[in-house]
Amino acid sequence: RQTPLGAARDLAFTLPRQDLQQARQALDPLLQQWPGAKLIPGGPIARVSAVGAGMPCTAGTAGRMFRALADAGINIAMIATSEIRISCVVAQEDGEAALRAVHHSFGLEG
Repeated sequence: RQTPLGAARDLAFTLPRQDLQQARQALDPLLQQWPGAKLIPGGPIARVSAVGAGMPCTAGTAGRMFRALADAGINIAMIATSEIRISCVVAQEDGEAALRAVHHSFGLEG
């Protein structure tokens, strides 16, 4: 399917704040190719992940993680997945609470 001309497109990624200037330099030639394109740095974040080799054959892992964060009142800003990992980006101030909520939902307290 083709995207209509002029439609917005977003690309998001995370990197350490100290690498922002290097990222700007690397992305500048690409941004110049697209009129109106810009790099918008976000605020401080935390990333919480569920990782396990058995995840491809364990249904409901993502839903369980998302529910734990929602029940804790934590907003998910970004989600990334792979065969063995589900990662959620949350506000930095919610990082520890997010980790506790996910640990609790999978019975990993202690």
